[in-house]
Formats: sequence, C-alpha cells, structure tokens
Amino acid sequence: MEQDLFKTPELLPQEVRDIIEKYEEMGTSYDTCHKLIKDLEQVGYTCDYGLDGIPYELTKIKTNKPMENKTLLIDRNAFCDWYFDHDICKEFVYRHNIIQELKDEGTFTITLEDILDSAGYLPNNLVSSQQEVVILDELDEVDMSYYDKIIFAN
Repeated sequence: MEQDLFKTPELLPQEVRDIIEKYEEMGTSYDTCHKLIKDLEQVGYTCDYGLDGIPYELTKIKTNKPMENKTLLIDRNAFCDWYFDHDICKEFVYRHNIIQELKDEGTFTITLEDILDSAGYLPNNLVSSQQEVVILDELDEVDMSYYDKIIFAN
C-alpha cells in the first residue's frame, strides 16, 4: 500500500498543494471530489474519496515513463551496527546458503540489495543525515518501495 500523500503535504509539489487548498475551501461533496481528481490528474496525481465526500489516498499516478531517480542515503556505520546485531544476519546466512558457498568456493558475494530484500524493512534511524526527505510507511519505517535506489552515504 502506498503512502497517502495527504498526510505529508510538505513533500508535494506546490502546484498540487495549490489544488488541494482550492478544494479544501469548497466543502465536501461528490462533485467537489470529482473536480479535485480531474485537476489532480492534470498534474500527475489522483486520489479516492469516501461516501462522506472526503478525499483520501492521494498518490502519484504511475506511468511507464522513466521515473525520476529517488535515492535514499543510509548511514553505513549505523546500518552495519543494526544488521550485524540482529538475528536478520543469521537468517540471511542460512537463507542464502552462505556457509555452503564458503565451503565449496571459499568466497561469497553479498550486496546491499540482497540484505535489504532479506531483512524486509529498514528502520528510519539508519537514514543518513545527508538525506533531505525520508518517506516512511505506516510503521514509521523507511518505505523502501518508494525509492528506486538505496545506497550508503559517503
């Protein structure tokens, strides 16, 4: 489930905030919501609305166009402290048959992507101080699906 951008208006482009403000002043009705959605779609966003005429689940419209590069910078030291201090590391070693690889090949390769996929989540306290904006999920963890690239900060 995507994050409802109504909850984080500071992350929205000004033109989207202007549209939302315009319709906030009009009250709640199906007609108002329908017009709001038409205006939002013109700038690449959409939302749903309930029986009460209140809009919710504002999201960016997904397209097949190349998306802008959304990179998350994480703190290397904080990440290593977190990852190697939890049972996630043990589970990863077993799941990816690393012990057998070491026995057979003498080496193994691991990527940050492999680790993140295995862990399934990323606590928000691992984000680098260089990161300007962080998108969180409903559990206040980093919404990894929002980013197309997660890398260590310099």
